[in-house]
Amino acid sequence: MRSWSPERVAHAARVRLVSPAPTAGGPERAVIDSRQAGPGTLFIGLKGVNHDGGSFAPEALAAGAWGVLATPEHAQAARAAAPGVVLAAEDPLGALQRLATAWRRELAPKVVGVTGSAGKTSTKDLLQAVLAPTRRTFASRANFNTEIGLPLEILGAPAGTEVLVLEMGMRGAGQIAQLAAIAEPDVAVIVSIGPVHLELLGALEAVAAAKSELIEALPPGGTAIIPAGEPLLAIHLRDDITTITFGEQGDVRLLAADEHRLEIDLAGRRTTLEVPFTQAHLRTNLLAAVAAAHALGTSPQGPIELTLSPGRGQRRTRADGITVIDDCYNA
Repeated sequence: MRSWSPERVAHAARVRLVSPAPTAGGPERAVIDSRQAGPGTLFIGLKGVNHDGGSFAPEALAAGAWGVLATPEHAQAARAAAPGVVLAAEDPLGALQRLATAWRRELAPKVVGVTGSAGKTSTKDLLQAVLAPTRRTFASRANFNTEIGLPLEILGAPAGTEVLVLEMGMRGAGQIAQLAAIAEPDVAVIVSIGPVHLELLGALEAVAAAKSELIEALPPGGTAIIPAGEPLLAIHLRDDITTITFGEQGDVRLLAADEHRLEIDLAGRRTTLEVPFTQAHLRTNLLAAVAAAHALGTSPQGPIELTLSPGRGQRRTRADGITVIDDCYNA
């Protein structure tokens, strides 16, 4: 958003511009933690359970933030702080989401939404890795996959981004649909369906339906990537999109594995990848990532340089020769 004026930011978020910027140009990214506010940031004050983030708007401006977005009362208080853009909205979260959608449309990348009961973060990391050699790819950090985290990640994507890979999490029905409405995905990746969030959804069929909101959000001509032989997803597929399956008996499947060297059948075409892992679950997630890359017109091959999000299978060898596998992440 660096090239956007304060007026354009206000228009995109559908908010009121209370104070213009002292200099031209727009923000580089958005933050919701005033401690992260600084030059180039737009601080968005969200109301939480214990505190209203908007009350920290003056501190964000004092830290050098490009601007702040808060409820009208907090926006008025921020006007007396250090110079900067002040934007007012009755619903700052809604404004954040609208701004993210506007920036996604300005970038006009191919957008891949990744969800699943397990494996979505590592699949997102893998997809970024297989696309990086050929496409300017931006992927959401760690598990910024909620109605707050996802729009923040979209706003962090730089100009020139060709592919935007976004993780999408959910705790109940309707939440994936909300995220998809913000991101407007072209490709939907559902990594797995498992017994999670049953305290809210009650049954595996309901989990599958909630995850399939990502398929429902695809435009005609979009692509769904799903596990081969997953019966719970069958009723949610559409005739006006392409479906690619991965895994055993899938369109994208593992043919042979020799430690770090993998032979993959990519929809009838053989490709060889060299990867820095041997775990079976990561190999399966890699197949999902390769399928998504194929949907975007890319055929990955050769060495893959992968950086997994923290706590997802990193190996560390101690001085005494013992190997520690850090797979301790828990949402």
